[in-house]
Amino acid sequence: VLADGGQTVEIFTAPGAADAPAPLRVKVPTVTALTAEGDGFLCAGEGGLVRIDAAGAVTEQPADLRGAQAIAVAADGRILVGTDRGHLLVLERDGRLQRDIGGFVGIEDITVAPSTAGEFAGQVMVLDRAQSAVTPVDIDSGELKAALRAGDGATTAIVDEYGRVLVAGTRNNEVYAFYGQPIMMRLRAPVADSPYALAFDDQRKLLWVSSTATNEITAYALDTGEAVEKHRIPSVPQVTSMDVDPVSGALLVLSGRDGALQVVAPDAVK
Repeated sequence: VLADGGQTVEIFTAPGAADAPAPLRVKVPTVTALTAEGDGFLCAGEGGLVRIDAAGAVTEQPADLRGAQAIAVAADGRILVGTDRGHLLVLERDGRLQRDIGGFVGIEDITVAPSTAGEFAGQVMVLDRAQSAVTPVDIDSGELKAALRAGDGATTAIVDEYGRVLVAGTRNNEVYAFYGQPIMMRLRAPVADSPYALAFDDQRKLLWVSSTATNEITAYALDTGEAVEKHRIPSVPQVTSMDVDPVSGALLVLSGRDGALQVVAPDAVK
């Protein structure tokens, strides 16, 4: 978890467990984006890349990453950084810039389809909030594929095990799913009260959506082609980030208002 304005990364081990240790607090140069990488973490900030291993050791790689606000790791290990100036930077493992792809207003989220996505494994998609659009990008050629609008107020995006890009439409109270090459909108469904953070549970095949207007989290099944509500639980205030622990199945929920971390054990929701 990024903390202290991006100057600290807190690493939680076994969150929610009765014997869970206190989080490990790792001081870093100011960073603005974080993702998992192997057994550790990869961060981006104005001064470059920062790697943190599982023990909290920090390695810095200088690079000009001004305005970095999204980071992802491509299928071949290259690093993708999205900036608030609308550029997708493709970096070698050592931080050297390989390609600078423009054409966006800003890049808030970058998704990379996992190996389980079959023929679409490795597909890179970019969410541009200002244009409320998702765009597939060929990071080898720099070509922008045909983009699609996601309502008129899309804010966050994730990718699930099938390669579906799931997008929260906060302004319209909707959720969208995009899939394929060229991409098509496969789902547009109403959800409640200012949806924002998303997480997909690969084990139970559920999409979790936070509702920031009511401080609730709702789980939807998508297997029928529609969003069918399965669970609804109260949450910490203004949930801006969520994920599902792939080992324990616990839902990890983070408040953007007070920094609280909520852990929902898989057996807590029947």
